[in-house]
Amino acid sequence: MDVVALAVGELAANAVRHTRSGEGDGGWFGLELIYGDPAYVAVTDLGGHGVPVVLPEGYGDPSCQGGRGLRMLYELALMFGVHGSSTFGHTVWVDLDLNRGLESHPYGLTQMAS
Repeated sequence: MDVVALAVGELAANAVRHTRSGEGDGGWFGLELIYGDPAYVAVTDLGGHGVPVVLPEGYGDPSCQGGRGLRMLYELALMFGVHGSSTFGHTVWVDLDLNRGLESHPYGLTQMAS
């Protein structure tokens, strides 16, 4: 899996799972993608349910399926950021080095992404 596809999937899934973008009869989220070098991926959601945070390394039960996605992107990113508010929505964004594949990640993300 390409690092950009991983970032798009993770950020889009978070917008639907953890914000008003995924509630009720449907909402929306925005995706901005600049496939350059570095690549830029940003997802804007409808807000709610707190502020997106990167959990500390080694946080929680390793067998747990959730809670590690933003940490993974943070580790892969050249730059990572969040701006906005719970009321009006957040944008979570990453700049990614296209020359650094998942296989070079120290935590073995290739296995997680396969």
